[in-house]
Amino acid sequence: MSVPAQERAKAESPEEVLTRLIALASSVDGIDVTVAAYEGFTYAVNARNPDYEAAADELAAIASAYLQAFRQRIPGGEIAARVALGEYKGRAVLVADVGGGFTFIALGEYPGVSSLLDPVRRLVEGKPLRCPSCGVVLDVYTATCPSCGHTTPFTQPVCPFCGHVLNRKPCPNCGTMLSLSVSRVEAVKAAAEPSVGEKVAEEAAAPAEAERAAAAPITAGPNSLRRLKTMLKVIIGSSVAVIYFASAYLLGADMTAAALAGIVPLATVFALLLS
Repeated sequence: MSVPAQERAKAESPEEVLTRLIALASSVDGIDVTVAAYEGFTYAVNARNPDYEAAADELAAIASAYLQAFRQRIPGGEIAARVALGEYKGRAVLVADVGGGFTFIALGEYPGVSSLLDPVRRLVEGKPLRCPSCGVVLDVYTATCPSCGHTTPFTQPVCPFCGHVLNRKPCPNCGTMLSLSVSRVEAVKAAAEPSVGEKVAEEAAAPAEAERAAAAPITAGPNSLRRLKTMLKVIIGSSVAVIYFASAYLLGADMTAAALAGIVPLATVFALLLS
């Protein structure tokens, strides 16, 4: 059964495939460094984590050994794997034989590196990419499945304004908002720069807000007012009780009579508290 023309993968040179692989890896979180090697020597490096940039030459030198370690059985013998996922000094490493002596290496955290395994294999082997949700064949520049709307990270659109490569997001170089289609990248609109008047208004808004907050009256909630009233009642009632007791005692009454004289104000205190 013949394959429809729209499903056939386009033949690309190893350099073109390497460019796609590096762009793909640059859009995935958790990738420390990607290396393009030729015959065991570093060809290009994209270090998102500068701490691993020094490992580029060593990764380029051992790439072939990784592929030999993951040999594949074929009729009549074995061959080195085209793509291998392994480990390098506690980090995950993905190695791919692009052909023509070129090799692609991605080093980083396992979730990010392992997510590249299937798209990298499809690019290297020249197979069409299918939507992981519904199976429809996708063009390599498609960001969203035209059948079910499921998005795939296997795209690397180029900003038409400055040529910066990015992945379904505002251009970090010029801020242009991009919209992807099956065969091309369209610019929705350029990033709008605020006018001088808008900038002045925004700068003046911050101190004005601070002044309004400082000038706003301090208000107390219902609970705060209730506690304040209770405190005042206790202070006033207690003071009256002490005055009655002290007056009776100073006028010559004994302690019992003075205490009886303070019963009335004490009752008043309870009445105030309960009101």
